Amino acid sequence: MELEKKNIFLPEITPGTVYRKDLELDGALSEDQPDISRLIRIDAHASEPAVETENGKLCVKSRVVFGILYESDLRGRPAYAQTEADFTQSTDIVSPAGEYYALADIRCTYLTCKLLGARRYVIRAAMETSVAVVSVKEQPAVDIPASGGENVFFKTEERVYSLPCRLFTEERRETGSAVSPQSVEAVLFTDYHVSSPEWESSEGRLTVRVPVFLKAFCETEDGSLITVPFSAETALTAEDPDITPESTFSVDACVSSCSSSAESDEYGEMRVIKFEYSVRMNAVCYEKTSETVATDAFSAAAVCDTQTKRVAYRDAAGEIKKEFRIQKEFDTEKTDIRGVNDITAAFSVNSAECSGGRLIVKGVYTADYLADTDTGISGGSFGGEFEESVECEDGCSVMRVRVFPLESTYSVKDGGVIALESPACLCAELYRTVETEALVSANVSETVSKAPCGIRFYYPEEGETAWSIAKCCRTDPEKLVADNPGAFAPDGTLTPDAAFVAVK
Repeated sequence: MELEKKNIFLPEITPGTVYRKDLELDGALSEDQPDISRLIRIDAHASEPAVETENGKLCVKSRVVFGILYESDLRGRPAYAQTEADFTQSTDIVSPAGEYYALADIRCTYLTCKLLGARRYVIRAAMETSVAVVSVKEQPAVDIPASGGENVFFKTEERVYSLPCRLFTEERRETGSAVSPQSVEAVLFTDYHVSSPEWESSEGRLTVRVPVFLKAFCETEDGSLITVPFSAETALTAEDPDITPESTFSVDACVSSCSSSAESDEYGEMRVIKFEYSVRMNAVCYEKTSETVATDAFSAAAVCDTQTKRVAYRDAAGEIKKEFRIQKEFDTEKTDIRGVNDITAAFSVNSAECSGGRLIVKGVYTADYLADTDTGISGGSFGGEFEESVECEDGCSVMRVRVFPLESTYSVKDGGVIALESPACLCAELYRTVETEALVSANVSETVSKAPCGIRFYYPEEGETAWSIAKCCRTDPEKLVADNPGAFAPDGTLTPDAAFVAVK
C-alpha cells in the first residue's frame, strides 16, 4: 500500500540580480519652446516598473522621462524640455511556475546630452535594473495524518518559515505648499524622490509611512532660477483580516505623479508654491507558517520501502537599516560661484555581501549641482565611492539592497569649492538558505513476522539514536524512550552512560 501524498509549500527567494543597459534617443523642442543657447542640467525619472513574462523569463518594463534644463535664446532665461522613452530590460530569471512576486528597481547611473543645433539633441543614458523574486514552490511529501495506520511510525521535523502570501497595493493623492523666498514668474519643473518606507502591522491593518521630498525649480521675475523644497510624510494603509502583528512585509514606494504651480500670497505676490503628488506603495506580505514534515518512516508489522529527498529553500531573514553620511569637498575650478541653487545626490550599489556576521555594501554616489555664477546658472556633477558595513545574522545572504538619499546640505567656499554633506539610508533585505530531508514516498508491502520475546537487550553503537534503534528493532520509538528512562536525551540521542537499551 502506497502511503498518501500531499504538497508542502516552501518559500523560494531569488536574490537580486543587476542588469545594465545603455540607451540613446533623439530629442527635439516643441514649437512653443525657445531655442537652446547652452545646456545647464539633465535629469531622469523612471516610472514604477512592471514585471512581465516573455518567452518564459521575466522582463522589466518602464517609461523613462528625461528632462533638460537649458538657457534659452530668449534674453538668457531658463527653460525646460522633456523627452520620454519606453524602457525594456530582459532578464535571465526563469518565470516561477507557481505564485510569485517580483521586486524591481530602475535607476539611471550615467546621463549626458549632446546638442545637435539649437532645437535638437541626443541623450545617452546608462540604466541599471535590479530584480529579486519571492515565490512559493511545491514539494511532494508523504501526508502524515492521512498515513498513520498500518503500524507506521514517522520521524518528523517541524519547520517554521515566512511564506509570501499576498501583494497589497495602495495609492494616495496628496497636496502641500511651501513659500518661495522670491516672487515667481513660472515653475519650470518639479523634482522628487522618496526615502526608505517604514511599516508596521497590526490586527487587520498595514500602515506604511513614506518620507517624500519634492523640489520646485522656479524662474523669478528677473530670470534667475531658485529651488523651493518641500518635504512631508505620507501614510498609506491596507486593511485585510489576514494581516496580523506577526506578518512581515517587503515594501516598495514611489512618487507616481507630481506637479507644482505658483499661487499668490495674501499680499498678491506669486510666492506660494503648491504641490500635488501621488504616492504609491507595493507591499508583499509574508506569513509565519508551520509545517510538520516526515523525514523517514518504518512499519512494525510490514516491509516499508521509503524514498527521501534533500530539499533546500530560501527563507526571508528580515530587514536591516543604517543611516550614514557622505562628506565631500569638490573644487569646481571656478571662482565666481555666488551660491548653490540645489544639489541632488544619488547612490548606486555595486556589491553587497554578507560575511562573518556583517553586511558589506560598496557603491558609488553622484551629486548634481546647480550654481549661480557671474555668467549665469551653471550645472555640474561630482561623486566618489562609498563603503558601509552593518551587523547581520550569521549565515545570511542578500536578497536586495537599496540606498535612499535624504536631504543634502551644502555651502560654497572661496567662490568655487562646494562642500557637501549628504545623508542616506541603507536598506537591506536578507534571506537564509535552509535544507531538510523530506519523505516523498513510502510503500508498505507484505507483513513480516516478529519473533516472540519478552525483553531484548540492544547494545547501541556510537551515534545511534532512539529513532535508529526503534527502526532496527521494529518497535515504537516513543515506547522505547519511555521504557528506558535516562538512556536518551530530550533530542533522542543516547546519553553517555547508556550501555544497553531494553526492547520490550
